[in-house]
Amino acid sequence: MQKIKSLMTRQGLRSPQEGVHDLSPIESFRIPSKEELRELREEPIDPQAQQEIINSIEEVYFSNDSFDIVKYELERLPPVLSLQELEEYRDKLKQQQAAVSKKVADLILEKQPAYVQVR
Repeated sequence: MQKIKSLMTRQGLRSPQEGVHDLSPIESFRIPSKEELRELREEPIDPQAQQEIINSIEEVYFSNDSFDIVKYELERLPPVLSLQELEEYRDKLKQQQAAVSKKVADLILEKQPAYVQVR
């Protein structure tokens, strides 16, 4: 749970109590592509599996605001690239992203009554 809160803070997201007064307009809402929706449907629904995926995310991603994820990933690349290995790693990262997104969505739905009560 702390990892999720840390990630939300790094992304500029706020809890319902903090962010109710400065909700952004609907213009910033992005509709997921068909591929993204398909990938989300394929992800495990089991909360245990979802938590294991979240726990598999390296601690370095939750370190601090100045952490450069792109630089970190580029430095980790082997000298000789294999398309299959890159695709497998990309799929792992997508799976982790989907698990975090689902967890954040679940937390938002869980806290939804706090939004409704304020209005």
